[in-house]
Amino acid sequence: MKDLIEKSKDIFRKKRKTNVDGRLSDLTAENQRLKDVIPEITQENLELKKRIENYGVRR
Repeated sequence: MKDLIEKSKDIFRKKRKTNVDGRLSDLTAENQRLKDVIPEITQENLELKKRIENYGVRR
């Protein structure tokens, strides 16, 4: 009986670790995706500012 309990604990530990590893992998990928988008948004923002300056639109 003790053996069965220990084996079941091992199974749940492995499953929990797999879930944590998967979540960490997902968050790392999302973080990288967001970091990749920042330069694109910054570039678009600069282009819009230049366009506004060229056409004399004021706030």
